[in-house]
Amino acid sequence: MNHPSIVGLRRLPAPVAWVFTGGGARSAAQVGMAEVLLEQGLRPDLLVGAGLGALNATALLDDTTDLRALRGAWQRIGADSALSSLGTAAVRAFSARRTGRSTHTYREILASAVPGDPTRAVPPHLRLVASDLTSGRAVVMRAGIIESLAASAAVPLIFQPAQVGDMTLVDGSLTAAAPLDQALAADAASIVLLDTGASAVTETSVPDLRWWQVAGLAYGHQIRGQLGHALMRAAPRVPVVTLTTAEGGQLDFTEPAGHVAAGRSTASHALARGLGDRRDWSPGMYGVPAGLAEDPRLVDLVRWVDPE
Repeated sequence: MNHPSIVGLRRLPAPVAWVFTGGGARSAAQVGMAEVLLEQGLRPDLLVGAGLGALNATALLDDTTDLRALRGAWQRIGADSALSSLGTAAVRAFSARRTGRSTHTYREILASAVPGDPTRAVPPHLRLVASDLTSGRAVVMRAGIIESLAASAAVPLIFQPAQVGDMTLVDGSLTAAAPLDQALAADAASIVLLDTGASAVTETSVPDLRWWQVAGLAYGHQIRGQLGHALMRAAPRVPVVTLTTAEGGQLDFTEPAGHVAAGRSTASHALARGLGDRRDWSPGMYGVPAGLAEDPRLVDLVRWVDPE
């Protein structure tokens, strides 16, 4: 089905950057979002990703609508013991041998989703963002694709940091949960933000959380706080169109198909309700990321709100 608002999205100023936020297990929802956009004939000019969002960005390198390899990678991530049970994985992190083996397997899974040769250099239209533990800064990777991807998606405690030159690199979400600044630095004239929403649990479940769940939730809240600041810098300069979901747990990697389905539903519903249904684009926010609807810093930047 062709959504009427697709005509408007095709008018977004070029180059158009698709930006993939980090989001743990919920990053699989971006696969469904991307599938819907691709099926509607949309294509990105630039791809920017951090954390596990970097995996999804990398899988779109070639001009294709077939994301079966990416879906397969997410299925393997869900079945891998390093992520299927984060509590066990966190305990295993104290064993260098186990962590090293898990990291090797993880790199193989990531490589399976990369179109073409995963060792080739990162092309100019792909920006993979990692976090340098020494400087505390976000780093846009320039090495080979798999080396860069493994650094960007190196979940702390679960996988070993990546050594690239004199840098010790981990999950790009730590410093660039929503790498909008990196999209602007790549001269993006408009942005489609594929957002995975904030970490959330019900109030009644908080007392029953395990220590590793508390740590993961706190980490998620901390990095989510970066998004408002990034939007304040990006939306006054370029139009930012947002697809956002808050469904599913960010720490539950065992059901990637459910996350993908939630992403497809999110994108289809947003398009059906008029996201992008316009002739002209001005800087601002078209759609509001989950959890930021009441952020007073962003009110004046909002140009479209989901009517539901």
